[in-house]
Amino acid sequence: MKINKDFVNFFSQSSENEIRNSRIPNKALEQNSAKSEYFTLFIAWAINIILLGYLCSTLSISAGEAKIFYGQSSFLKEFGFLHELINGSFIAFSGVFGSDLALRLPFLLAHSANVFFIYKISKQILPTRSLRLICACVFMYLPGVMASAVSVNSAVFIVLVALIAVFLVQNSHFKSLFVLLVASIFVSQAFLALYVALFFYGLYSKNRAISVLGGIFAIAWLFIFDFDFSGKPKGYLIDTMAVFGAAFSPFVFIYFIYSIYRIWIKESKDFLWFISTGAFCICLVFSVRSKPPLELFLPFCVIFVPHMVRLFFSAYSVRLPRHRLKYKLLGVLLISSLALNSTASIFSDFLYVFLKKPSAHFAFKNAVAKELAAELKSRGIKAIKSPADMRERLLFYGIGSKNSHESLSKNPCKNGSKIDIKKQNISIASYYICKSML
Repeated sequence: MKINKDFVNFFSQSSENEIRNSRIPNKALEQNSAKSEYFTLFIAWAINIILLGYLCSTLSISAGEAKIFYGQSSFLKEFGFLHELINGSFIAFSGVFGSDLALRLPFLLAHSANVFFIYKISKQILPTRSLRLICACVFMYLPGVMASAVSVNSAVFIVLVALIAVFLVQNSHFKSLFVLLVASIFVSQAFLALYVALFFYGLYSKNRAISVLGGIFAIAWLFIFDFDFSGKPKGYLIDTMAVFGAAFSPFVFIYFIYSIYRIWIKESKDFLWFISTGAFCICLVFSVRSKPPLELFLPFCVIFVPHMVRLFFSAYSVRLPRHRLKYKLLGVLLISSLALNSTASIFSDFLYVFLKKPSAHFAFKNAVAKELAAELKSRGIKAIKSPADMRERLLFYGIGSKNSHESLSKNPCKNGSKIDIKKQNISIASYYICKSML
């Protein structure tokens, strides 16, 4: 019991020391403390990037990512600027980092910027350095945040724009905010929640300029983009909650809901609360009738971490030591849930051992192609006719489909040779090389 007490009390003791030191008018002490703070953040970020780099090495390009890579320019359309971005990164860095890392490098860089901005905006929410470091670390290891850092989609950039918007509002940089909102239209279709949050925050804070700005961009969004929720009514509420639970980790997601509700009924609201609460509530309303595009809402919820950390440690610190046991247990539960889900996300290949059906793996769409291409090359095959969902994926790894008398099939064929794709000595897919009839 003493070990648990010392472990949990570490942060409250460090916070008390920081408050005590903050009263000492010593510039050298402040500078050393700031350097130590940023160095610790840098170490935490570096470890996170190394783990994400390992995760990238285990992933193949998916069919959807290949569609973006080989598709035409999608400017102001479904994929925003992603086609241009990943092709530029691939051309510039594939010779240095390899195909897979070059493809995902822009998203890792954007993730790094997100860590910096979550730390910056937490300075006006969290009173001590230790709490800000905890906030940044929790954010870095949210499964949804890590997934956005290695996936070819706009989620990581949506998070970045949202964090910059919060930072600009916090510091009253309204001209820069206007420029950011204009740029956001070219980044993704997903910023309706941001514009609506800006409108209602302006009304709440009695800031007419912010309210008008948010209203104008919300109306402009409706004219520029199509957003269709028509069709046969069908409930997706449980599915939506499951995806949110996976993005946060289950118990952290429950605490996210609690944090939103507590601030709603008991505290003053800031712009960050309006963004996350608005996105979450709108998503739930849509999910009652139809399946909402979660990429329009989920990125605005994961940035709520600073308030979640503040509420937890505020509730912990105001209680006498003998009344803190339930908060210690809650902290252990939340961290354990996050650690378990984060570990499963990073070392996801090991999960194939426990699955009877490999295609049920959450990362299966990012499997097979790289290993299949390597096996074909080892057999001297540089071109082969392949199924439509695999053609562009293999092309990314240097296997063409033209001028070939061989074809790739998922079904056995006469005189065909079999290829087994394995992870952790578990066969996850099988293909057959078939000779074409001349």
